[in-house]
Amino acid sequence: MGPYVWPVAEWKQDKVMACREVVNEWVSPLLESAINRREQYLKAGGDKSQPAGDTFIDDLVSSTEDKTLIMDELVNMLLAARDTTASLLTFTTYLLTQHSNVLQKLRGEVLERVGADAAPTYDHIKGMKYLRAVLNETLRLFPPVPINERATYSTCAVPTSSGRLYIPSGVQVLYSPLLMQRREDLWGSDAWEFDPERWLDERNEKFVKDPMRFVPFNAGPRICLGQQFAYNEASFVLIRLLQKFDKLELAMDAAPQGSAPPAEWGGKSGRMGVEKVWPKNAVTLYSKGGMWVRVGRAGASSA
Repeated sequence: MGPYVWPVAEWKQDKVMACREVVNEWVSPLLESAINRREQYLKAGGDKSQPAGDTFIDDLVSSTEDKTLIMDELVNMLLAARDTTASLLTFTTYLLTQHSNVLQKLRGEVLERVGADAAPTYDHIKGMKYLRAVLNETLRLFPPVPINERATYSTCAVPTSSGRLYIPSGVQVLYSPLLMQRREDLWGSDAWEFDPERWLDERNEKFVKDPMRFVPFNAGPRICLGQQFAYNEASFVLIRLLQKFDKLELAMDAAPQGSAPPAEWGGKSGRMGVEKVWPKNAVTLYSKGGMWVRVGRAGASSA
């Protein structure tokens, strides 16, 4: 639905407003609390250039007094960071259920860097190279936005393996990060395999020399502004998860009927032949029927 048709479909009412009101009711008390915290902080002689707390909303309140601007920015972050990060966490968890060696190595890094109970900080996350490798490898195989689209604003000729491809101005160009990031000519014969080590050994040179082969956040001047926020958000959740649990087991027996991948996938090569869940796309990538997992608490004798 194009930009000219959309308003016609909602000429009587904005269908999003009812949902937005629910969000506003939830966010408004948080905003008022942050404003009150800021006022008390300044009355006590606090530094005007510093936020009153260590949360994102405290930082926003210290930057502007415009409540509408703060509210819009909060909602923007909530919506933009929800489905994509949820997709990343879904498929990271799935891959950990299928690769116990990766799970144990990652949990070892969590305990070594953060400990069993401490809340992870930015400095903790920044130094966890294996965690970043696990996330990158998940993003490579299961990018949250598996298909994307851009429009050309000028005529161009794109070099390809079979010559130059002419693309006129003003056309829509579809591309698939999911397919690009599984190509054997770009990533090697093991392109379909989940192997976080590829981001830590000599194979990483392929990405360093040509970063356009890895585009889960897009690339260039239009790269996702929330890229580092997404990495930190997903890292925080995984650290907290693995501090408490040392066993993750896929529980397809608990999933709704029809959630398993088609039977004909079984004999196929590549990811289809090994997949235990059914990845589907609806703007963002998701697992059909949800991701059902049994967890084992660290130190417990059973899950």
